[in-house]
Amino acid sequence: MLVKVAVALCVAVLPVAVVFAVGALTGAELGGWRWPVTAALVVAGSSMFALYGLAAGLLFRTESAVGAASGLLVVLSFFGNLFVPLSGAMLDIARFTPLYGLAALARYPLMEGQILSTTGPATQSDPLWALVLNVAVWTAVFAAVVLGAARRTTVRR
Repeated sequence: MLVKVAVALCVAVLPVAVVFAVGALTGAELGGWRWPVTAALVVAGSSMFALYGLAAGLLFRTESAVGAASGLLVVLSFFGNLFVPLSGAMLDIARFTPLYGLAALARYPLMEGQILSTTGPATQSDPLWALVLNVAVWTAVFAAVVLGAARRTTVRR
């Protein structure tokens, strides 16, 4: 499991580097320390979804694993406040989803915890500890699922 997550982290470096290179070439400015911190958070956060992918691969038949994982990822992205800014009860629910914590943590160096809003300037913010806790808990949940599924597949019958 650790080797597969390490490989996923190595694979995640290339697209993150390309996005940041395009940003630099097109004149985007984040300030000195924000570039490397944001990139590191995104790459490190990919370990959670490497575990998510491993869990899907171990729990579903090979033909349906990609479809199930992709479909659920779309739903998680919506509830992760990635497509449109959420508010009210939807935002309250979203704070307990895996992509919310990771996306907000990746935006933290830029937004300092402020929540994107459709109604104008951000009026709410998330504390850093809550975002870190969210990512840590979901990473542990996905790791436990992977370990349980891996043990189940290796049991002799």
